[in-house]
Amino acid sequence: MRLLVLFALIGLSVAVPVYEDPENSRLCDHCKRYVAGVIPLVKRGASQEEINRYIDYTCNPVLIIGFTCRMTLLKAVEYLKKHPECTNAKTVCKALRACKK
Repeated sequence: MRLLVLFALIGLSVAVPVYEDPENSRLCDHCKRYVAGVIPLVKRGASQEEINRYIDYTCNPVLIIGFTCRMTLLKAVEYLKKHPECTNAKTVCKALRACKK
């Protein structure tokens, strides 16, 4: 009987759908979009002033999360300078913990 209950519980745990957290998904999408814009600037060796202009242009319209946007992009620039081989926005966002997978 215990074995049957154990199999039933295992079956239920496998059958339960896993839903992705919509907030994390949105954060990940925004991160990828904004980081994709900053990657070419870093790769071509843009000045910090030029990078800051891009960050201001990108993050200022996003009033509610503008500060978070700015901090994320500054960290992304830092990451890209330390890892020049990285050209994938999702990889950068995973490293910044904005994306789970």
